[in-house]
Amino acid sequence: MSRWIFTYTFIQLLFLIRADNEFHYVDQSVQPCDNFYKFACGNFENIHPVPETFTSWDGFVRLQKEVDERLKNLLEGDKTQGDSKFFMKAQEMYAGCMDSKTRDKKGISPMYSELKGWPNKFNASARTKVTSADWQRMANFVANFGIQFIFKLTIRADVLNATRTSIYIEQDDLALPASLLSKPVQILDNNFSSRTNSDFILYLAKIMEALRNHSRSSLSDKDILATAKSVNEFMTSLTDAMNLDYGADQTAAASIPSAGTTTVGKLQAWTDEILVNFSDSINWKTYLQTAFKKSGVKITADTQIFITNRKVLRNLLIYVHDSAKELLDDFIFSRLASFMAPETSSDLYELSINFYTKRGYIPPNYPKWKYCLHKVVDFPKIGLSFAVAQKYRDIYISEKTVERATQMIENLRDALEELIVEAEWMDDFTKNYAIYKLKSILILTGGPDSMKTKQEVHRYYKKLRIYKNDHHGNINRLRSFNQAKNFAEVGKPRNRNIWTQSPLIVNAYYNGLNNRILFPISTMREPLFSENVTSLLDYARIGSVMAHELTHAFDSEGRLLDAEGSLGSWWSQLTARIYADKTKCFVNQYNKYVVADSNFTVNGEYTLPENIADNVGLRAALRAFKNDMKKNIPLNAGSSSNHYTEDQKFYLSFASIWCHVGALTTSDKHAPYEYRVRGPIQNMEHFYATWRCQRRVNRQQTISASSNSKGNDICILW
Repeated sequence: MSRWIFTYTFIQLLFLIRADNEFHYVDQSVQPCDNFYKFACGNFENIHPVPETFTSWDGFVRLQKEVDERLKNLLEGDKTQGDSKFFMKAQEMYAGCMDSKTRDKKGISPMYSELKGWPNKFNASARTKVTSADWQRMANFVANFGIQFIFKLTIRADVLNATRTSIYIEQDDLALPASLLSKPVQILDNNFSSRTNSDFILYLAKIMEALRNHSRSSLSDKDILATAKSVNEFMTSLTDAMNLDYGADQTAAASIPSAGTTTVGKLQAWTDEILVNFSDSINWKTYLQTAFKKSGVKITADTQIFITNRKVLRNLLIYVHDSAKELLDDFIFSRLASFMAPETSSDLYELSINFYTKRGYIPPNYPKWKYCLHKVVDFPKIGLSFAVAQKYRDIYISEKTVERATQMIENLRDALEELIVEAEWMDDFTKNYAIYKLKSILILTGGPDSMKTKQEVHRYYKKLRIYKNDHHGNINRLRSFNQAKNFAEVGKPRNRNIWTQSPLIVNAYYNGLNNRILFPISTMREPLFSENVTSLLDYARIGSVMAHELTHAFDSEGRLLDAEGSLGSWWSQLTARIYADKTKCFVNQYNKYVVADSNFTVNGEYTLPENIADNVGLRAALRAFKNDMKKNIPLNAGSSSNHYTEDQKFYLSFASIWCHVGALTTSDKHAPYEYRVRGPIQNMEHFYATWRCQRRVNRQQTISASSNSKGNDICILW
């Protein structure tokens, strides 16, 4: 018995020593009641300066860097007999990507053969309208390359009936290849103009010149630049389709909704009517069947289609059919070329890297291995990530870690339920349904079944063929395979137990249409998640993130969806009005935050869903922390060191995950890092008591978020 007591006391001592070491970002020159973020994170930059090849640094970026480096080592390691066949294929694909010598030997021949002679067609003299053959060709490219044109086809739960899936036809966002980016972005922005030689125009022209030189075409530099400008202008119009002016819609518009579900047959009838003045019309059944040809799905006149915006779709159809055939050719091949260029010779790879760097999409000195890694896992989608993640999990993540993370989020769900139950402003019906929706959230932790064993990995990838020393072709096959997997879900009952994001990306997210949360294995490491099974401070770190995602089911957007994920009103009118009034408090609070050393003011309306999730998430994390503390009194009671109490350590741990240095984005739907800490704690009475702060308004540090006549500067939802 005495030995057990000694061991238990020793474990407690180790926990306290570890907790002390977690707070080395603290700047003792700042008072916690004046600016808690600077107090908790003021020393972060001294310990973690921004590394080379990065523009900013925080806990999430740091962990992603460590995950990527571990994956690099795995892919560059020796093959072992116990590895899955498709992990070995991933290693071969990675090696092929890194093999610049072989790629330089092939040059741009693989790309040129895929483009079938373009840009020789630039000199064509005939200017004709688009024909159905062009749509067929685009559909084939969608199927064979996984690159979309004019329209973006996705398969998602139907927002009007989330138990079924539909084909969504949306405006193409003209995204760049995502493997070179921290996140997908549009290829066009307000700085692009067809009247100037913008970065994109010059980039595209350089690719065309390489193709011209390879084909020994007589096309002049002047003609190439003019073509690049015309493609840029065409793409600019595509992105601004809402403002194209084709007059009033004279069709029987009621035959399909302005936004909502219809069928292929009804869409075709409407399309034929709006394109009646053209020689022919897109055949939607043929186009979709061709695009879906590798998925095994049969498209019929009754296949469900979801129109996101009928006006935009009408404008796109008319604009494309009204454009010259060779201009559409140039656009199609330019899109293909911009995706293929970095996958060919070293010259075109460096050209692409320089363009991406100049535009700020990637940092300087972007490493080749990271590009190749992201190609293999098809960041941010699935790619071969299940095969790689299975190997990663076997080595780095124990089953006990996944089980602990799963239990934590269930405890957080219970804590959020307690907060909802205590909400006196909600009527019983709305409160009961909110609890029902909370309990209906599907929580997927760790990764999909498809990555748990080698057998499951083989079953998932059985139709994918990856060939040694064929990096370029493998990229096409991987894109096509991913898209076919997505397309194969059309028309089926919704399957919520599907991962739509790589489990190797350090990010958790909530999917409202499926009322589902994903917490991947990539998040289950320091500095977000402790390997110390006794550490309850994880509730403040990864726990606040988990609770944040749970809260998205009830933020200003998520609350509009029912427990199935369908649009539906389940709020009583009175409770909905009170909810709206409470959210105004958060809008006013965050509207007054100004980012240091800039004139950038937080947009409280734009960031409202994330701000609600941050605030409620912290409250739920604190509640779960307290609940678990009660269960572990012998281990945690009275433990304090460096004069920090357990509650103080909770807030320091929470702030630590948002410590940040480097560039900030002003387009993010989240508040800046500092206010992801200061905003929620400003609304926590418990914080003031914990740090013995007076709840006052300091004009330089703390901003009142009053939204009512009583002058209450605390915003509380739950």
